[in-house]
Amino acid sequence: MIDICQFKDQYPDIECCRTPNNDVFILIGGLGREDPESYLRKASEYLMDGTPCSQYVEEYLDNQWTRVLITSKDGFSVEEREGYVVYSQELPGRPVLSEACRISILVGGLGRVNPNSYMNAMVDNFIGTTGHNTYIDSSLKNPWVRVVITGINELDYV
Repeated sequence: MIDICQFKDQYPDIECCRTPNNDVFILIGGLGREDPESYLRKASEYLMDGTPCSQYVEEYLDNQWTRVLITSKDGFSVEEREGYVVYSQELPGRPVLSEACRISILVGGLGRVNPNSYMNAMVDNFIGTTGHNTYIDSSLKNPWVRVVITGINELDYV
């Protein structure tokens, strides 16, 4: 993994929020780029420098300027719920209205006829009316995982 200062030298127009353990990175940028999705993919590859990670993009694929990278779930708390598991941890930021800046990974729907619909319902069940952003596997090959972030506008970025 590349040092964050070296990353910022190479990609000064990308904001990066990261957890203290460097197990989660949220990259936002590329607004003025012709192909922001490709730009963020290259920036992600540069930052990770061969470190294995899972990459997630905005659920509706209409926000090409955000990418979530997760290298490990070791720093996450785990909660089993009916039909799915939630891994979560707080993110560095300034909570609003007593809601923490948090990342949650929902895993479930295995063996379901339509895991996408099932996981969408689980996100609704999990998050309720709390403002959030939802992300899916960037390769679109894993419908059994949803990443939910609350407080994304209040995160501490470098």
